[in-house]
Amino acid sequence: MPNHDGGMSMVEVVRQAHHERSSTAVANTGRKRPFVGEPIRVVHYLNQFVGGIGGEERANVPVHLREGPVGPGRALQRHLGDAATVVATIVAGDNHVIEETETASDAMREALREWQPSVVVAGPAFDAGRYGMGCGIVSGLCAELGTPSVTAMHPDNSGIVVHGKGMVVVPTGVDASEMQSILGRVAPLAIKLGSGGELGPADVDGYLPRGYRRLVEREKSGAPRALDMLAAYVHGRPFTTEIPVRAYDDAPDSHYAAKPPIHGRYGTRHFSDIFGYGLQSADSY
Repeated sequence: MPNHDGGMSMVEVVRQAHHERSSTAVANTGRKRPFVGEPIRVVHYLNQFVGGIGGEERANVPVHLREGPVGPGRALQRHLGDAATVVATIVAGDNHVIEETETASDAMREALREWQPSVVVAGPAFDAGRYGMGCGIVSGLCAELGTPSVTAMHPDNSGIVVHGKGMVVVPTGVDASEMQSILGRVAPLAIKLGSGGELGPADVDGYLPRGYRRLVEREKSGAPRALDMLAAYVHGRPFTTEIPVRAYDDAPDSHYAAKPPIHGRYGTRHFSDIFGYGLQSADSY
Protein backbone atom coordinates (compact mmCIF):
# COMPACT_ATOMS: atom_id res chain seq x y z
CA MET A 1 0.00 0.00 0.00
CA PRO A 2 1.48 3.45 -0.90
CA ASN A 3 2.07 5.91 1.89
CA HIS A 4 0.54 9.38 2.00
CA ASP A 5 3.38 10.77 -0.16
CA GLY A 6 2.62 8.34 -2.95
CA GLY A 7 5.73 6.20 -2.34
CA MET A 8 6.07 2.63 -1.10
CA SER A 9 5.36 1.78 2.52
CA MET A 10 8.16 0.42 4.71
CA VAL A 11 6.66 -3.08 4.51
CA GLU A 12 6.75 -2.95 0.71
CA VAL A 13 10.33 -1.67 0.72
CA VAL A 14 11.44 -4.54 2.96
CA ARG A 15 9.50 -7.08 0.87
CA GLN A 16 11.02 -5.79 -2.39
CA ALA A 17 14.55 -5.87 -0.92
CA HIS A 18 13.99 -9.41 0.32
CA HIS A 19 12.74 -10.44 -3.13
CA GLU A 20 15.82 -8.95 -4.81
CA ARG A 21 18.14 -10.78 -2.40
CA SER A 22 16.23 -14.03 -2.97
CA SER A 23 16.48 -13.68 -6.75
CA THR A 24 20.20 -13.01 -6.55
CA ALA A 25 20.71 -16.02 -4.27
CA VAL A 26 18.91 -18.35 -6.68
CA ALA A 27 20.85 -17.01 -9.67
CA ASN A 28 24.22 -17.40 -7.95
CA THR A 29 23.86 -20.60 -5.92
CA GLY A 30 20.56 -22.32 -6.64
CA ARG A 31 19.40 -21.66 -3.10
CA LYS A 32 15.91 -20.24 -2.71
CA ARG A 33 15.52 -17.89 0.21
CA PRO A 34 11.90 -17.74 1.38
CA PHE A 35 9.89 -14.57 0.98
CA VAL A 36 8.56 -12.86 4.08
CA GLY A 37 5.79 -15.09 5.43
CA GLU A 38 6.63 -17.93 3.03
CA PRO A 39 7.55 -21.34 4.53
CA ILE A 40 11.19 -22.36 4.41
CA ARG A 41 11.91 -25.03 1.80
CA VAL A 42 13.60 -28.12 3.26
CA VAL A 43 15.16 -31.05 1.38
CA HIS A 44 15.79 -34.12 3.53
CA TYR A 45 18.50 -36.76 2.90
CA LEU A 46 17.98 -40.38 4.03
CA ASN A 47 19.75 -43.67 3.38
CA GLN A 48 18.00 -46.66 1.83
CA PHE A 49 17.01 -48.21 5.16
CA VAL A 50 15.19 -45.31 6.81
CA GLY A 51 14.04 -44.17 3.37
CA GLY A 52 11.97 -47.35 3.10
CA ILE A 53 13.76 -48.92 0.12
CA GLY A 54 15.32 -51.86 1.94
CA GLY A 55 18.15 -53.08 4.14
CA GLU A 56 21.71 -54.11 3.39
CA GLU A 57 20.63 -55.91 0.22
CA ARG A 58 19.61 -52.52 -1.24
CA ALA A 59 22.70 -50.59 -0.11
CA ASN A 60 23.79 -50.14 -3.74
CA VAL A 61 20.57 -48.49 -4.88
CA PRO A 62 21.24 -45.21 -6.73
CA VAL A 63 19.91 -41.80 -5.76
CA HIS A 64 16.11 -41.53 -5.65
CA LEU A 65 14.19 -38.28 -5.37
CA ARG A 66 10.74 -38.25 -3.80
CA GLU A 67 8.42 -35.33 -3.37
CA GLY A 68 7.52 -34.41 0.21
CA PRO A 69 8.62 -36.05 3.48
CA VAL A 70 9.45 -39.76 3.75
CA GLY A 71 9.79 -41.90 6.91
CA PRO A 72 11.32 -39.81 9.70
CA GLY A 73 10.79 -36.79 7.46
CA ARG A 74 7.15 -36.83 8.52
CA ALA A 75 8.19 -36.44 12.14
CA LEU A 76 10.61 -33.71 11.08
CA GLN A 77 7.74 -31.92 9.36
CA ARG A 78 5.69 -32.01 12.56
CA HIS A 79 8.57 -30.41 14.46
CA LEU A 80 9.02 -27.77 11.74
CA GLY A 81 5.35 -26.84 11.93
CA ASP A 82 4.19 -24.03 9.66
CA ALA A 83 7.62 -22.40 9.57
CA ALA A 84 9.10 -24.83 7.03
CA THR A 85 8.03 -27.45 4.53
CA VAL A 86 9.86 -30.64 3.55
CA VAL A 87 9.44 -30.26 -0.21
CA ALA A 88 11.50 -33.30 -1.27
CA THR A 89 13.50 -36.24 0.05
CA ILE A 90 16.73 -37.60 -1.40
CA VAL A 91 17.14 -41.34 -0.74
CA ALA A 92 20.28 -43.27 -1.67
CA GLY A 93 21.99 -46.52 -0.76
CA ASP A 94 24.92 -46.27 1.65
CA ASN A 95 27.30 -48.26 -0.54
CA HIS A 96 26.34 -46.33 -3.66
CA VAL A 97 27.12 -42.99 -2.01
CA ILE A 98 30.43 -44.20 -0.55
CA GLU A 99 31.69 -46.33 -3.45
CA GLU A 100 30.33 -44.27 -6.35
CA THR A 101 30.66 -40.87 -4.75
CA GLU A 102 31.07 -38.89 -7.95
CA THR A 103 27.96 -40.37 -9.58
CA ALA A 104 25.90 -40.00 -6.42
CA SER A 105 27.14 -36.45 -5.86
CA ASP A 106 26.21 -35.42 -9.40
CA ALA A 107 22.68 -36.76 -8.92
CA MET A 108 22.23 -35.11 -5.52
CA ARG A 109 23.70 -31.83 -6.77
CA GLU A 110 21.19 -31.82 -9.61
CA ALA A 111 18.34 -32.55 -7.19
CA LEU A 112 19.36 -29.67 -4.95
CA ARG A 113 19.51 -27.30 -7.90
CA GLU A 114 16.10 -28.49 -9.06
CA TRP A 115 14.34 -28.09 -5.71
CA GLN A 116 16.25 -24.97 -4.56
CA PRO A 117 15.96 -25.65 -0.81
CA SER A 118 16.45 -22.93 1.77
CA VAL A 119 18.14 -25.55 3.99
CA VAL A 120 19.00 -29.25 3.81
CA VAL A 121 18.58 -31.73 6.68
CA ALA A 122 20.67 -34.92 6.52
CA GLY A 123 19.93 -37.90 8.75
CA PRO A 124 19.97 -38.37 11.71
CA ALA A 125 22.63 -41.04 11.20
CA PHE A 126 23.31 -41.84 14.90
CA ASP A 127 26.37 -44.16 14.96
CA ALA A 128 25.86 -45.66 11.46
CA GLY A 129 29.22 -44.93 9.85
CA ARG A 130 28.33 -45.20 6.16
CA TYR A 131 25.12 -43.24 6.69
CA GLY A 132 27.14 -40.58 8.51
CA MET A 133 29.60 -40.46 5.61
CA GLY A 134 26.68 -39.90 3.26
CA CYS A 135 25.40 -37.07 5.44
CA GLY A 136 28.89 -35.56 5.35
CA ILE A 137 28.99 -35.76 1.54
CA VAL A 138 25.59 -34.06 1.33
CA SER A 139 26.76 -31.32 3.70
CA GLY A 140 29.80 -30.77 1.48
CA LEU A 141 27.58 -30.43 -1.60
CA CYS A 142 25.44 -27.90 0.24
CA ALA A 143 28.53 -25.86 1.13
CA GLU A 144 29.54 -25.96 -2.54
CA LEU A 145 26.11 -24.63 -3.58
CA GLY A 146 25.88 -22.06 -0.81
CA THR A 147 22.95 -23.82 0.85
CA PRO A 148 23.01 -24.22 4.65
CA SER A 149 22.62 -27.70 6.07
CA VAL A 150 22.27 -29.44 9.39
CA THR A 151 22.75 -33.08 10.27
CA ALA A 152 22.76 -35.24 13.39
CA MET A 153 24.97 -38.15 14.41
CA HIS A 154 27.09 -39.60 17.19
CA PRO A 155 30.21 -37.51 17.91
CA ASP A 156 32.43 -40.48 17.03
CA ASN A 157 30.69 -41.19 13.73
CA SER A 158 33.17 -41.50 10.83
CA GLY A 159 31.15 -38.87 8.96
CA ILE A 160 32.41 -36.28 11.45
CA VAL A 161 35.95 -37.63 11.40
CA VAL A 162 36.16 -37.36 7.60
CA HIS A 163 33.80 -34.47 6.73
CA GLY A 164 33.33 -32.71 10.05
CA LYS A 165 35.02 -29.35 9.41
CA GLY A 166 32.30 -26.74 9.11
CA MET A 167 29.38 -29.18 9.44
CA VAL A 168 26.49 -28.24 11.73
CA VAL A 169 25.97 -31.48 13.66
CA VAL A 170 23.46 -32.12 16.43
CA PRO A 171 25.03 -34.77 18.70
CA THR A 172 23.12 -38.02 19.20
CA GLY A 173 23.53 -41.26 21.07
CA VAL A 174 23.73 -44.66 19.40
CA ASP A 175 20.07 -45.58 19.79
CA ALA A 176 17.67 -44.67 16.97
CA SER A 177 14.84 -44.68 19.52
CA GLU A 178 15.94 -41.09 20.18
CA MET A 179 14.73 -40.13 16.70
CA GLN A 180 11.83 -37.96 17.86
CA SER A 181 13.83 -35.98 20.41
CA ILE A 182 16.77 -35.52 18.01
CA LEU A 183 14.51 -34.24 15.24
CA GLY A 184 13.03 -31.86 17.79
CA ARG A 185 16.53 -30.40 18.23
CA VAL A 186 17.34 -30.40 14.51
CA ALA A 187 14.18 -28.53 13.48
CA PRO A 188 14.94 -25.18 15.22
CA LEU A 189 18.42 -25.14 13.67
CA ALA A 190 16.96 -25.87 10.24
CA ILE A 191 14.49 -23.02 10.66
CA LYS A 192 17.19 -20.62 11.82
CA LEU A 193 19.59 -21.51 9.00
CA GLY A 194 16.86 -21.65 6.36
CA SER A 195 15.64 -18.17 7.25
CA GLY A 196 19.14 -16.72 6.96
CA GLY A 197 19.71 -16.51 10.70
CA GLU A 198 23.12 -16.73 12.31
CA LEU A 199 24.01 -19.57 14.64
CA GLY A 200 24.68 -18.82 18.27
CA PRO A 201 27.40 -20.53 20.32
CA ALA A 202 27.46 -24.31 20.01
CA ASP A 203 26.51 -24.93 23.63
CA VAL A 204 23.54 -22.55 23.31
CA ASP A 205 22.11 -23.75 19.99
CA GLY A 206 22.86 -27.42 20.68
CA TYR A 207 25.33 -28.45 17.97
CA LEU A 208 28.88 -29.77 18.11
CA PRO A 209 31.63 -27.11 18.06
CA ARG A 210 33.01 -26.71 14.54
CA GLY A 211 36.43 -25.42 15.56
CA TYR A 212 35.56 -21.73 15.28
CA ARG A 213 36.09 -19.28 18.14
CA ARG A 214 34.60 -15.78 18.45
CA LEU A 215 35.62 -13.19 21.00
CA VAL A 216 32.94 -12.15 23.48
CA GLU A 217 32.92 -9.74 26.41
CA ARG A 218 32.73 -11.12 29.97
CA GLU A 219 31.79 -9.39 33.19
CA LYS A 220 34.99 -10.62 34.87
CA SER A 221 38.54 -10.78 33.61
CA GLY A 222 40.31 -14.10 33.04
CA ALA A 223 41.93 -14.42 36.48
CA PRO A 224 38.76 -14.38 38.62
CA ARG A 225 36.94 -16.56 36.07
CA ALA A 226 39.71 -19.13 36.31
CA LEU A 227 39.66 -19.02 40.12
CA ASP A 228 35.87 -19.45 40.17
CA MET A 229 36.15 -22.55 37.99
CA LEU A 230 39.08 -23.89 40.00
CA ALA A 231 37.08 -23.51 43.24
CA ALA A 232 34.12 -25.31 41.64
CA TYR A 233 36.45 -28.07 40.39
CA VAL A 234 38.08 -28.58 43.79
CA HIS A 235 34.73 -28.70 45.62
CA GLY A 236 33.09 -30.98 43.07
CA ARG A 237 30.60 -28.39 41.82
CA PRO A 238 29.56 -28.25 38.15
CA PHE A 239 31.22 -25.69 35.88
CA THR A 240 31.67 -25.05 32.18
CA THR A 241 35.16 -24.65 30.80
CA GLU A 242 35.82 -21.93 28.25
CA ILE A 243 38.20 -24.21 26.34
CA PRO A 244 36.57 -27.62 25.84
CA VAL A 245 39.10 -30.45 25.69
CA ARG A 246 38.11 -33.60 23.79
CA ALA A 247 38.45 -36.67 26.02
CA TYR A 248 39.80 -39.83 24.39
CA ASP A 249 39.62 -43.37 25.72
CA ASP A 250 42.80 -44.81 27.21
CA ALA A 251 44.34 -47.94 25.70
CA PRO A 252 45.69 -49.69 28.83
CA ASP A 253 46.98 -52.72 26.90
CA SER A 254 49.08 -50.62 24.56
CA HIS A 255 52.79 -50.29 25.24
CA TYR A 256 52.54 -46.66 24.17
CA ALA A 257 49.40 -45.81 26.13
CA ALA A 258 49.75 -42.57 28.06
CA LYS A 259 49.47 -42.73 31.81
CA PRO A 260 46.32 -41.11 33.22
CA PRO A 261 46.92 -37.52 34.25
CA ILE A 262 47.35 -36.54 37.88
CA HIS A 263 44.18 -34.71 38.81
CA GLY A 264 45.85 -31.82 40.52
CA ARG A 265 48.26 -31.15 37.67
CA TYR A 266 45.53 -31.68 35.10
CA GLY A 267 43.32 -29.16 36.82
CA THR A 268 46.10 -26.62 37.14
CA ARG A 269 47.11 -27.02 33.52
CA HIS A 270 43.49 -26.92 32.39
CA PHE A 271 42.70 -23.69 34.17
CA SER A 272 45.95 -21.99 33.22
CA ASP A 273 44.98 -22.54 29.60
CA ILE A 274 42.05 -20.12 29.96
CA PHE A 275 43.86 -17.57 32.11
CA GLY A 276 43.70 -14.06 30.68
CA TYR A 277 44.14 -10.47 31.74
CA GLY A 278 41.23 -8.85 29.92
CA LEU A 279 37.45 -9.17 29.83
CA GLN A 280 37.47 -11.08 26.53
CA SER A 281 37.25 -14.80 25.94
CA ALA A 282 36.04 -16.93 23.04
CA ASP A 283 32.87 -18.98 22.55
CA SER A 284 32.87 -22.11 20.38
CA TYR A 285 30.87 -22.06 17.13
